[in-house]
This record gives sequence, C-alpha cells and structure tokens, in this order.
Amino acid sequence: MADWTVRVDRSACLGCGVCLDYAPRSFVQDEDGQAVLREPPGDELDRVREAVGACPTGALQLVIGSDAE
Repeated sequence: MADWTVRVDRSACLGCGVCLDYAPRSFVQDEDGQAVLREPPGDELDRVREAVGACPTGALQLVIGSDAE
C-alpha cells in the first residue's frame, strides 16, 4: 500500500481529464466524468504529483504520510 493518496474535490472537478494525461495508470473517470484514483495507483509518485499540479481547478490534493489512510 502506498504511503500517499489523492483526494478529489468532486465539487471542483470538471472532468477535463488532465490528470489522466499525466498519470494514466493512476486515474480514471467515473460515470459522471470525474477523476477517481485507481487502487492501487500505477504511476510513480512524481507523475501523480505532476497530475495534481496540472489540475486546472485544483480539485486534486496529494496527501502523503499518516493522513493518507
């Protein structure tokens, strides 16, 4: 299990898919088109960090450490 996770603010997610462009093995879109983190995520942490930073609405939050559980 990774010592990190990504929280998705569903009220802010536009479903644009930018996170999938940066980390396609870690994110999918649900039936509403919004971002969902795959379990387990398949990309390196650096790629996920880039995906979080590229989100145009800031809907993604990378959580590292004990708060990730």
